[in-house]
Amino acid sequence: MRLNAALVAIVSSIVTAPITVAAESPPEVLRVASVQMEVTADLERNRDRIFKGIESAALDGARMVVFPETVLSGFDSDTVSKIDWDKLEAGMAEIAKHAAANKVYVLYGTATRSGLEKPFNSAVLIGPNGEEITRYHKMAPEGHFQPGDHLALFEIDGIPATVIICHDERFPELVRLPVLAGAQICFYISYEINSLPDALRKMDGYRAQLIARAVENGIWVVQSNGVGPLEGSSSVSLGQSRIIDPGGTVVSELPALKDDMMAHDIRPAAAHRRNGLESLELHPLKEWWEDGLKKVQRP
Repeated sequence: MRLNAALVAIVSSIVTAPITVAAESPPEVLRVASVQMEVTADLERNRDRIFKGIESAALDGARMVVFPETVLSGFDSDTVSKIDWDKLEAGMAEIAKHAAANKVYVLYGTATRSGLEKPFNSAVLIGPNGEEITRYHKMAPEGHFQPGDHLALFEIDGIPATVIICHDERFPELVRLPVLAGAQICFYISYEINSLPDALRKMDGYRAQLIARAVENGIWVVQSNGVGPLEGSSSVSLGQSRIIDPGGTVVSELPALKDDMMAHDIRPAAAHRRNGLESLELHPLKEWWEDGLKKVQRP
């Protein structure tokens, strides 16, 4: 019996079609560790503490390890102006090797070269193979840093995520736009350095803003905040790093003025993003949001 022409065409298309393999689904649970540590002017001291943090987080089963703003380079203008860039970049390479050796993602802050007069204040993401995945540069930095020019969207084991740095948290759009692009987690690295009276006065506001970023978007927020200086300084960053669920509940929080680490199991499916996506239903602003999405950069 001869197949008719239509049936031949159908069979032929099935046989010759390329075979595709479905992408691996994101995990139901992502264990994230936030390392709260002192940010000093001593690059080698910072680097060695980062190594210990990676190792401790890996032993605790974490897949993602998050460190504070400028945790490698140091933060203040005098320290940044004196950076030995060869030494710093060698330290970055060693952090990448530690990520690979422990098979974890590592997100940390450091000054990086911008090619301009001032460096960037950057968040650097390393994959579990030791390769750099992306860099995000603080959009609202101090005067001794160059402002960034894009927002970040990347994946941790297939889970879409973004990152902001310290003062960026005061600008809700810097989180909302990556959420509209798919982000389910916002990593927030910071070094909230103030005079002690100002640190105490701002404490509740810092906490409230992070809770707002989580609940107004329906996403997870994971913070790693620098702590200290722990001795002999009139200015201080309190620490109090926290992890917040998509409903705005603080599910884990570290104490003030203590070198510490916390790990928590995040369930990406809980990040419904509904509150964020409703932005696109506000018709007078729909085109404005869509135009802003052009600033979200994938690796």
